[in-house]
This record gives sequence, structure tokens and C-alpha cells, in this order.
Amino acid sequence: MTSAWTTYATALAVSTTVSLLAVPAACRLALRAGLVDPAGGRKAHRVEVPRVGGVGIALGFVSGVLGARWLLPHPIGWSVGARNVLIGALICFAVGLADDLLHKPGREGLPALVKLPAQLLAAALVAYVAPIRMINLPHGGMIEFHWGLQYAVTVLFIVTITNSMNFIDGMDGLAGGVGLIAAACLAVCGIDRAGAFRTQGEAVLALALMGGLIGFLRLNFPPAKVFMGDGGALMLGFVLAATAVSGLMKGAAILALVAPFIILALPFVD
Repeated sequence: MTSAWTTYATALAVSTTVSLLAVPAACRLALRAGLVDPAGGRKAHRVEVPRVGGVGIALGFVSGVLGARWLLPHPIGWSVGARNVLIGALICFAVGLADDLLHKPGREGLPALVKLPAQLLAAALVAYVAPIRMINLPHGGMIEFHWGLQYAVTVLFIVTITNSMNFIDGMDGLAGGVGLIAAACLAVCGIDRAGAFRTQGEAVLALALMGGLIGFLRLNFPPAKVFMGDGGALMLGFVLAATAVSGLMKGAAILALVAPFIILALPFVD
């Protein structure tokens, strides 16, 4: 049977390699197609910058997850929650990418009335299998939600974090850097939990996201040569929030329960 560490290493290595190759390729295609963020005004960049770096992040993320998926011990290694996180991530990426492709000077991309329902659907896929049933208080005790409120709270949390990550994507390296730190912390929590609860899915998701971001950040630190766009930002926020929620509902240690909320405090407050 394949060891867990081989699975983790595969997720990170495959996603990083694919992202390192895919992000520059996406940049070249974006420049040819005119999918760029123009310079001028209050913007810090002085030249046109491609805004489809999220394509490279998504390709790295999905490749890392699928590559590691084949190595996971069957049938206990891959939870339904992890599968739904992947599906929801693809929905958010598709909607964000459509917004990036349609956005032109003087013309907005997809309206909010199109993007929001798609985000709600993606969040509902995770809430259906892993609703937030309770919140442990720092000094003991807990807040337990009524069964109907569980799903509403879960969807609200995921959609809020998804859009918050998109909102902070305004400075070179900021959203990607915050996302990389958060994904690394979630990966540590997931690996720590995997041995006891015999599921590696959440750790694989976090590690694959890390690899996708590593390939992207190489060209996104100041001065940025590529932006992740709505496609990358919405997928990034969704995966972080949904992975945290998916892991919370598996009887994890207190660190895994509290840490995701602490990790995501910055985009949540913003």
C-alpha cells in the first residue's frame, strides 16, 4: 500500500511542477488575446499585466489532487467532503474565469446575480456533507446550531471567505501569499488528523493548492508579471474555506477545529 507521505509528496510535487509550467504559458496566451490589466490611473503597475494566472493555479491544483488521488488507499483515503470541495472549486474557477474573459475596458464581466448563485451552489455541495454543527468556545462550552441553521452558517462562511479572498487581491503577492500560508497551516492540520481518522483527502487538497500557488507566486511578487484574476481568487478562497469546513466535521483535534478560523481571520475581517 502506498504510504501517506508518498501521496502527500506527489500532490505537492505534481501541482508545483504543473503550475510552474502553466502560469507562464497562460501569460503568453493572455498577452496575445489582450486579456490584460491595463496600466495607468491609480494602478501601481506601469505595463499591461496578464490577469489569468488563476488558470495556472487551477491546473496545478487539479493535477496535484488527481495525481495523488490514484495513490490514496481505497476506499478510506478519500472522503465525500474532499470530493465535493474539488467539484465546488471547479465551479468557482469557471465562474471567475468567465468574468475575467468577459471583462474589457469599459465593460464589466459577469454580473453578481450570476456569480453569487454559482458560489452558493458550490458552497452547498460542501455544506450538504459537512455542515458546521457547533463552534467550540475558547474557555469551554460550545454553541450548537439547529439542523437547519447548520447549512446556512456553513454556506455563509464559505461564500464570505471566497469573496473576501477576491477582495484582498489588490496588491502584488498579497492574496497568493496569504493563501499559501493558510494552505500550509491547513495541510499540517490535515496531515496530523489523517493518521487517526484515516482520510488524507483534506491534506491532499491543501498541499495541491500550495503547489499551485508556488508556481503562481514566482511571477506575482512585486513587480508582478501576472495577476490571478477572479478565477484564481474565487477558487483560492473557496478551497481554503471549504477544506477547513470539511476537516472540522471529522472529530479532529482542537487545533484543527480552531486553526482554520484563525488562519482565515485576515480576509474574513477585510
